[in-house]
Amino acid sequence: MTRALHLLLLLAFTAAPADEAKRLVSSGGVEITVEDVRASLETLDARQLAAVREDKVLLEQVVRSFIAQHLVLNQALEKKWDEEPQVVARLKRARDTALTQSYLESVAQPPAHFPDEDELKAAYELRKPSLLVPRTYHMAQVFVPVAPNADAQAQQQAKEKIQAALRDGKNLVEIGWLTENQIRPEIRTKMPVLKSNTTSQPIRLDDGWHLLKVLETRESYTPTLDQVRAQLRVTLRNERLRENTQAYLARLLKETPIVLDQAALQRVLPAQTN
Repeated sequence: MTRALHLLLLLAFTAAPADEAKRLVSSGGVEITVEDVRASLETLDARQLAAVREDKVLLEQVVRSFIAQHLVLNQALEKKWDEEPQVVARLKRARDTALTQSYLESVAQPPAHFPDEDELKAAYELRKPSLLVPRTYHMAQVFVPVAPNADAQAQQQAKEKIQAALRDGKNLVEIGWLTENQIRPEIRTKMPVLKSNTTSQPIRLDDGWHLLKVLETRESYTPTLDQVRAQLRVTLRNERLRENTQAYLARLLKETPIVLDQAALQRVLPAQTN
C-alpha cells in the first residue's frame, strides 16, 4: 500500500469534519469520498469494525471491495437496472428482510447491563472445560518436494537433500504453533516424542520429504475469566439475543395464529416454464 493511500484510508476513521468531503478515489466517472467510505464502514458490526481498525491490509481490502461495488452500482443505475420488474421485486424483498431483522434485533436486544459480573462468573465456571487450550508445539520443517512419479534419479536427489538437512540442521522454515491434532497423522506416528529441540527422521509423504523439528512447547492451560471476559460477554449477549428472538416469535405466533388455506396453498407456486 502506498503511503498516500494508507493516509487516505486512515482518514475514513479520523478525518475532521472539514475533511470529510475529501475525494478518496475517482474511477470510471465515479467519485468516492472519505465520508462515503466511513458511512459504509459504520454498517459493520463492532467486531468487524475493530478488526479493520487493527489491520490496515484488511482495511484496504474492505475499502477496495466497497469501491468495486460502487462502480458496479453506477453502471447498473446508468442502465436503469433498478427499474426492471424482477429487480424491483428483489429490492422490495431485501428491504423487507432488512427491516424485519433490524426490528427483531431491537425488540430482542438484551438489557445493557447483561451479563452482570455474577452471570459472567457463573458462565465461566460452566464453560471452563470447553475453554481448555491444548498443549501446543512450535514447529519448523525442511521440505524437499518430489513428485510421486519422479524418476529414480530425482527420487535419490531429493532423499540426499533431506538427509543433508538432517545433518546440518539448516534451512528450517517455521510452520507456527500447532496442537497435536493439527499435526498430520502420518507425521505424528513418526514423531512419538514431541518435546523442545527434538527433530524427526526424514519422512516421505506423497508430496515429498519432510524433516520436522519441535522448537518449543506450551503446556495446556485454561484462560482466566479476565482473559476471556470480553469475548464471553459477547457470546452471552448473542445467545440471549437468539433466545429473546425465538421467544418473541413464539409469542407473536401464539397471539396471531397462522391459518393457511390448503387449496390456495397449491396455487402459490409460479407456473412452470419449458
